[in-house]
Amino acid sequence: MIDDQVSLRKYIPSHYVISGAGFLLLWILAQLVPTGKVFHFMKMAVEVGDSGYILAAAVLLVLINSTRAISLYVGWFLLGDGITGYVPFRIPSWIIPLVAIPLSYNLISSLSRGIVPHFGFPAVLSMASVLILHFMTREVSGWFNKALALALFIFSFQWFDVIPLLTPYGAGWGELSMSIKGLAILMEREMVLNIAGFTLFCSLFLGGIITSELLIAYSAQIKNLSLLRENEKKLALMREESIRNRGAVELQRLVHDLKRPLTTITGLTDVILALDDTEEMKCHTSVISKAANNMNGMVSEILYANARRKVKVSELIDYTRNQISPFDWKDQVRLEADNSVLQIEIPVNLIRLSRALVNLLDNSHRAVRDMEEPFICIDVSSSGDEISIIVRDNGPGFAKGIPQGNVSGWDSTGIGLGFVRQVVEDNGGTMVLSDNSHGGGQVEIRLPISNENN
Repeated sequence: MIDDQVSLRKYIPSHYVISGAGFLLLWILAQLVPTGKVFHFMKMAVEVGDSGYILAAAVLLVLINSTRAISLYVGWFLLGDGITGYVPFRIPSWIIPLVAIPLSYNLISSLSRGIVPHFGFPAVLSMASVLILHFMTREVSGWFNKALALALFIFSFQWFDVIPLLTPYGAGWGELSMSIKGLAILMEREMVLNIAGFTLFCSLFLGGIITSELLIAYSAQIKNLSLLRENEKKLALMREESIRNRGAVELQRLVHDLKRPLTTITGLTDVILALDDTEEMKCHTSVISKAANNMNGMVSEILYANARRKVKVSELIDYTRNQISPFDWKDQVRLEADNSVLQIEIPVNLIRLSRALVNLLDNSHRAVRDMEEPFICIDVSSSGDEISIIVRDNGPGFAKGIPQGNVSGWDSTGIGLGFVRQVVEDNGGTMVLSDNSHGGGQVEIRLPISNENN
């Protein structure tokens, strides 16, 4: 069926919400990670006097904090991307994590009985970097790619916690961080943490930038490929339309050539009637003359869109059904109409209007061909000075939107929506597309019973 509704709302992927909730669940579980091994390394550093144990304690603490921070930040930013799409008013997606992340830290601080996490300088920088990264990667598709880029930035900023040089500036004021840095200062090994911390921060931060740029470039490449494919489809449609138009021109010329012998037949019939006025000859020549006149009218309707003649509604329906008789799906089409309505005469271009109806029936067939019980119906009724012809089916309806150009939809390469609408308007009518009460789609064509302009 020809689709007639364009989605008024952009699809919000639910997997952003699901993946964000998964990361927050991971963050809750990460609170249970024991920190006893950190104290063990600190104890070994005191007993042995080896700064390597201090570095090991710092590395382990950063890994624990990064696991918690990454799952928290990524979780809330993914939830922000997903949730803001469902609210009735427009708000930036980064508002949710900006508010939720500090609240989450405060919640853990109030409930924690052991080491209290510190929402300090690195956390603020991490949030700032995530906001910037969120802006930079707004064109990146896929929650996994976003999570990967965010994780590298967050991991890099966690090293500020164990750099003694940054402590006066608010970095690493948590209990464990202060303990490790205090031990390094007592052992006069703070330079080891400063060098290691800054080196690892720069490496990871640079890795985050490179990863972000690669992801952005990758997303841009995917988008360009998608646009290229879309343009190729449009070019293919244009070529198809050009071929169709060229064929239509040739057909018009061919039909125009048919008028010459028809004119000759009609003229000679009149001559024969004038020369031989016997009853038998009059009978035969009258049949020839009537057939020639009918054929001439049909040719005119093909050539000229504004050519009309008065026909009964039943003639229009019968002519349409005759054209689909070669198809195996012809028995799926039902007719619902009162006989009194079928006897009404309407001024139409029979050839073009019947082709438009055939196009709609063909599209309905394509819509219901995968249904267990396919249903196609032509419903004819009258109201006031109009005739209503409805083609409806029990297909999926118009959820996919109206096809563009002259494509009929449902993989059809037929005449198309543009032709159908144009034919209806040329006959002084209107076309309305909607979903019917049975869940399928329907196209209603309204035609005037009388034409005052002709």
